[in-house]
Amino acid sequence: MFRQISDCCEEIKGGGSAPLVLSCEPTFTQRWLIPRLPQFNALHPDIEVHVLAAGGPVSFDRSHIDLALRRNDFSWSPDLFMETVVEERVGPICAPGLLASGGNDILSLPRIHSATRRDAWTRYIADNQIEDPNPPSSQMFEHFYLSIEAAIAGLGAAIGPEPLVADAVESGQLVAPRGFSSNGYNYILLSRLPFEDDSRKRNFLSWLRRQFGPLATP
Repeated sequence: MFRQISDCCEEIKGGGSAPLVLSCEPTFTQRWLIPRLPQFNALHPDIEVHVLAAGGPVSFDRSHIDLALRRNDFSWSPDLFMETVVEERVGPICAPGLLASGGNDILSLPRIHSATRRDAWTRYIADNQIEDPNPPSSQMFEHFYLSIEAAIAGLGAAIGPEPLVADAVESGQLVAPRGFSSNGYNYILLSRLPFEDDSRKRNFLSWLRRQFGPLATP
């Protein structure tokens, strides 16, 4: 109760013009949000968005944030308010030149792994019931963002979420010959206070869903 009173006082002191502070998954921030943020700024010039790159569990008390955009692969407090933004669909991706130079199947290419999603390939193989008796060589990168960049550079094939690699596929930097399939996760927006009580949060959530179009989860 005291926390909510404190939040309300901060909103009143801000006069409705306080920045909207968003904590966002690092890879989502770099590959999806930043290129599109100018569109949101143009539509809502009265809303100043501050972005902090972070992932996993979030502490609204310590971080002083308004919203957290996350992949729902962890547990959060039942006191928080949650809205689903878009389903995460994943698939193997690689630079087009790797297949054009003689590779007849993306699954035969060297596999790129991320230390932050070590089970990405294993889950994809199992979820899609793919026979994989002799997996090819592999290379590990520290962060998921780096694994996508390694795929673009032509080092092998990585597992990429559709929302985060769609731009690179459309531009021809990457190909996804096997398409994308659901892996059971979603991207969600978390708030300590109800979305309906803050027009900034409602506008940002609506904008996110419009950006994803038919992929969004209303």
